[in-house]
Amino acid sequence: MKNHYLKRFIAGLTAAAITASVSISALAVASEHTYSIVKSHSNQIIPYDNSSFTTTLDVDKSTIRPELYITQADVEYSESIGGSVQTVEFTMQGTQNSYSAVGLNIYYDDRLTIKPDNSGKIAQKCEALSDMDFDCKKYVEGQLFLSIYSGSGHGSDGAAWTVDFVLPSDASVGDVYPIGVEYYEDEYTHDCFQNVPSDDKSDLMEAWFFKNGIHNGYIRICEKQTEPPTDPVTDLPTDPVTDPPTDPVTEPPTDPVTDPPTDPVTEPPTDPVTEPPTDPVTDPPTDPVTDPPTDPVTDPPTDPVTDPPTDPVTVPPTDPVTEPPTDPVTESPTDPVTEPPTDPVTEPPTAPVTDPPTDPVTDPPTDPVTQPNEKEYSLGDVDGNGRINTIDATKVLREVSLLANNKPGAFNDKQWIAADLNFDGRINVTDATLVMRYCAYLANNPKDNDILAWLASIGKKPKKQN
Repeated sequence: MKNHYLKRFIAGLTAAAITASVSISALAVASEHTYSIVKSHSNQIIPYDNSSFTTTLDVDKSTIRPELYITQADVEYSESIGGSVQTVEFTMQGTQNSYSAVGLNIYYDDRLTIKPDNSGKIAQKCEALSDMDFDCKKYVEGQLFLSIYSGSGHGSDGAAWTVDFVLPSDASVGDVYPIGVEYYEDEYTHDCFQNVPSDDKSDLMEAWFFKNGIHNGYIRICEKQTEPPTDPVTDLPTDPVTDPPTDPVTEPPTDPVTDPPTDPVTEPPTDPVTEPPTDPVTDPPTDPVTDPPTDPVTDPPTDPVTDPPTDPVTVPPTDPVTEPPTDPVTESPTDPVTEPPTDPVTEPPTAPVTDPPTDPVTDPPTDPVTQPNEKEYSLGDVDGNGRINTIDATKVLREVSLLANNKPGAFNDKQWIAADLNFDGRINVTDATLVMRYCAYLANNPKDNDILAWLASIGKKPKKQN
């Protein structure tokens, strides 16, 4: 029975290679769902429809649950977007390296055209299929048949194949070009997702795949994000005559740390009538070294009642030779407001052994110019762009691949936390699969962007901290 099944599959692959002799194409007898992908041009996201696959098996008993994710791309509109090439990736997850015979019918919006590579191939095999024979044929514009086979090797998780699609010349904002899979079966052959040799475990895996494991994709044209318009009232244009541009040589920019802007409340502008400008000849500026400004906290003005002037007879002036004045540069007095004395209870002295001082060589302070603030990463958003999409899943897969090959990971600590969707303290294909599943969920529920609530709905919750 199983050998007969594989013979049917191999016959199907042979038929795909000689489609010109096939009496009728699958698209000619396609379902209404397939038509909605290829011909309707409805600009709607078309999810996978599993109703065309029927089985008597209990798919929930499958211990292998492979999933196929097709790129869901939001592309910003530009005047040159028509004719541009968009690469769509087909990614496998949860396969446990247990598939070696695959036949799939892939449908795409026929407003798209396929750009073959330099060798004429319309689909390019990726690393997950490195040990497999791979072929992809086009029946008609809008339908592909994909065949994967190996008698000894197996496919793995990760990017399996890609197709380059060319956007139509009249592509505009709001256009949606669906790309997806639909199960097909006739009297000669049928789609499959099997292992070699086939067995009951392989049959369950296939049933689960065609019932639950396919996530269709799309290319959607979105409005370009632009800067908000200038307010003509509050943001008037600069007059180049009365307000010429600053010369960066003669007038370098102000340092906001050493020279913060003036507060107009606590430091209102000078009134030129009651406070005319100082004459630099008759009243030269004070030298801050020889005559530092008086600190009103530590040296408040003298009260002539409670502190009358000193009598030079009874209290002679200080001798500058035997008692020189304090140098305000090398011995500036402590300001009790900004530098109150240390409380030995709440702030005990530092222990030089357990808390050594920071080494300015091995641990220099952060330079705000060369080391600007890091991106903000949230759960699932590993690239920190504020959105969760298949690009995040791809980055997680690459991180998993690096770690699996004993190479240093590319994620920082914040990205690591953002990638751990099942909260087990590790990054693996399970996390990438969860990102993919959430992307598929968002495609049908674009306003429901609470990933924590979604994770909780499928039984994934953050672990309580001890």
